[in-house]
Formats: sequence, structure tokens, C-alpha cells
Amino acid sequence: PFNPTTTIRYQLPIASDVKMTIYDILGREVTVLHIEHKNAGTHAVQWSGTNSFGQRVASGTYFVVFEALNFNQVQKVLLIK
Repeated sequence: PFNPTTTIRYQLPIASDVKMTIYDILGREVTVLHIEHKNAGTHAVQWSGTNSFGQRVASGTYFVVFEALNFNQVQKVLLIK
């Protein structure tokens, strides 16, 4: 659970393009946190509980979809206001 921000950490074994997208419980895209090329190593991204228009989203369950190379991972986060 988090309020008002959460930090999402990830590691890359080799340099690659990274995309991190937040979806709501119904599968609708809320926002794209970042799309960029990252070097190998540990990285972190913050999400402040806002959508792509900068508006605060409602309390609830959200899914963080991480994509890099041929790897996808989904992490569940809970926003509590």
C-alpha cells in the first residue's frame, strides 16, 4: 500500500529499452511512467498516483506492467488515500 507516492525498483542484466505502464483493475491504461533506454543495473521510478493528465486517481488496486527486451512482469500496487 502507498500514499501519496510509491517507488518501483527494477534491475536490468543488460542495457535495453524499458516501458512501464500503470493499469487500473479493469485493464484500462492509467499512465505510462517511462519509455526510455536504460543501462544495465538497478533503477527506480516513482509514481505519484496520477493519470496521464496529472489528475489524482481513486484509491484502489493498480497493476504496473514492466517491459524490457523479451521480458514482461506485472506487479500489483494498492493506493490508499
